[in-house]
Amino acid sequence: TLERINVDSVCSSEQNWRASTNIDGGTPAMQNSIFSLDPDLRPVGIQQFYLEGDSLFIILDEWVNASDLVSSTTQVTPNVAVSGFYPSSGITNKFQFIFADLRPNTLYLFNWGNVQDCAGNYADLLVEFGVPSLAIKGDVVINEVLFDPETGGSDFIELYNKSDKWIDLKGWKLTKYSSNVIREVNEHYLLEPNDYVVITADSNYVRNNFPFTVAGKFIQMAIPSLNADSSTLYIY
Repeated sequence: TLERINVDSVCSSEQNWRASTNIDGGTPAMQNSIFSLDPDLRPVGIQQFYLEGDSLFIILDEWVNASDLVSSTTQVTPNVAVSGFYPSSGITNKFQFIFADLRPNTLYLFNWGNVQDCAGNYADLLVEFGVPSLAIKGDVVINEVLFDPETGGSDFIELYNKSDKWIDLKGWKLTKYSSNVIREVNEHYLLEPNDYVVITADSNYVRNNFPFTVAGKFIQMAIPSLNADSSTLYIY
């Protein structure tokens, strides 16, 4: 079963739930096996962000109460007015910021300060972003592949953006030569210039087995199965 960790948590996101460790698989009508009242001392962070038109969407790594954010601050460099701020609901982890005017080929630094989570921790969050441009052949290349992981592991494909563009990977497709299996990126991911992203079905496996992996640079999705001897991959 899934059990709640802390019954006093005001905003009970998925981080407050874990699989039962009880030998019977659950604890009906008794205290949960993973019960804990340890205080949450970790401030909120950013799980993902993406751009749609003049809107920046930020997804936090935990839920917060939107009413706790009345004292939060925003600053954009170069200076751009924030004309709108919209949480997706009262208790949520997704927020929309609307800008007055964004220019292409410009690096923006967005500082969201004094962001309070439900446990009363505060954080200053920084996002670097640019207006996405249309990629051409050669802008993004396959840079590293894990095709024969240990038992229980997961293949991965690393992409590298060698252009000077910000590129949104939503809608991009992966396939293998002589295969009719096509995997499509269904979520927004802004790949910045000269940066990397790892596509894998199990990002936890990659993070746990490759300690220098950079958090947040993952797209978790199924990828075409890779042969242990040879495979030809295409991305488009």
